[in-house]
Amino acid sequence: MNIESNPKGITERFIIPFFYAYFILIIFIEVIRRYVFGSSSPWGEMTARYAFVALVYFSAAISVSYDEHIRIDFILARLKPKYKLVLLTYFDLALLGLGLIIVFKSAEVTYLAFLYGTRMTGADINMGVALIALPIAWLLLSIKVIQKIRDRHKNMGSCNQTNEAIGF
Repeated sequence: MNIESNPKGITERFIIPFFYAYFILIIFIEVIRRYVFGSSSPWGEMTARYAFVALVYFSAAISVSYDEHIRIDFILARLKPKYKLVLLTYFDLALLGLGLIIVFKSAEVTYLAFLYGTRMTGADINMGVALIALPIAWLLLSIKVIQKIRDRHKNMGSCNQTNEAIGF
């Protein structure tokens, strides 16, 4: 599956390029400020770091859509399609469980940052603004895992249990 054939792809078309462009732009500006003008802003490095973290989390959600995340495949290659589907569903459910734990715990931390007005050390911005990327990205990842499970099981019924139906 590529980006052009993925109708679910608002993340890879808008959110990831935004964070990537912001990260590159801020790093470029900070390098110019540091080496040409001899000083840099206290907020530039910190916001670029949080943009990079958000970029990584949203990219992880996309990797689930394309089944490009890290896993050990040599066992899957030796299984019959029915057992392969069971094992892949187990992996997806484990990732979904982890994702939901991260969503709820990070949402709690984000809420507390907004509630108590925690500020970033290098900028006068509420820390909740940076932290909110974590629950949003992992919620997106969890939704993509659910879609992947649904698509795998839907394709198994219509495709004579081939490797393409499983997404492998």
